[in-house]
Amino acid sequence: ATAVTGVPVYATTATPTSTAGTYPISVAGLSSSNYVVAFVNGTLTVGTTVSVPVVTVGPSNPIAGQPVTITVTVPTISTTVPTGTVTFYYNGVAIGTGTLNTSGVATLTTGSLPVGTGTLTVGYSGDSNYASSTSAPVPITIAQPLDFTLTLTSAPSDTVIPGKAAPYTLQVAPTYSVYPGVVTFTATGLPAGATATFSPETVAANAGPMSVNVSIQTASLVAMNKLERNATSLALGLLLLPLAGFRRMRRSGRAAGRYLFMTLVLLAGAVATAGLTGCGANNGFFGKPPQTYNVTITAASGPIQHSVNVTLTVE
Repeated sequence: ATAVTGVPVYATTATPTSTAGTYPISVAGLSSSNYVVAFVNGTLTVGTTVSVPVVTVGPSNPIAGQPVTITVTVPTISTTVPTGTVTFYYNGVAIGTGTLNTSGVATLTTGSLPVGTGTLTVGYSGDSNYASSTSAPVPITIAQPLDFTLTLTSAPSDTVIPGKAAPYTLQVAPTYSVYPGVVTFTATGLPAGATATFSPETVAANAGPMSVNVSIQTASLVAMNKLERNATSLALGLLLLPLAGFRRMRRSGRAAGRYLFMTLVLLAGAVATAGLTGCGANNGFFGKPPQTYNVTITAASGPIQHSVNVTLTVE
């Protein structure tokens, strides 16, 4: 008998990058003088593969209202990049969808996650090469935004004479264990020449509740009168400037008359003011009735500010 000769040759239309499906397998290359060689083609089945999505979250410690970016990557098996869509879930409820880019990555940014601890998962739709799959659960905790309180613990008003200090006391306390940042203090609406000092000047972010003493030091009456005398002298000097050019204006009697009249009026007003200041020194601040000031004290920590109002009367 004559044996079958030749070498079988197998062929298929499938390639290493073929998508999932069935492909024919053909056989050829055998012959025999005594036998009829019949070939039965086979079938090659290329199945889908499973690639489990990987989820990352940033920032790692978000606070309420802060945008959170959820990134999902469907890993590539071999050389074929996954395609398709993904769905993002928070505690099993869909919160958004995305389409994988050419690297098999999709993202979702949201600022609506609730305060507390929950779980994120991502479901992948699959494509012709990859089966649908779901990521492992990723826990996420949304913290309350950092804040603090500012309370006035002393009397809201005080009365002092010029040169004396008015004391006030504040209480600052973090709402959630720490402050948003270092706490600093400022005061606005102070009397002229007054200064505000704080003890302590600042409060550390991790300092906890703290009592803060505020001292508003008013300017002395002597200092204030000196300021006014200097202002009066300056006004008198300015008023006398036009007289330097009076000779030049003699040729125009009308203009000189107007200049002289205005100068005398302003000069009389300045002298009257100086006289009132000197004569009224015993009547109170600047020789006037007691003055009341609305002072605003502000505490700032990070992007957060809180204020309290106090009143200061200077007699």
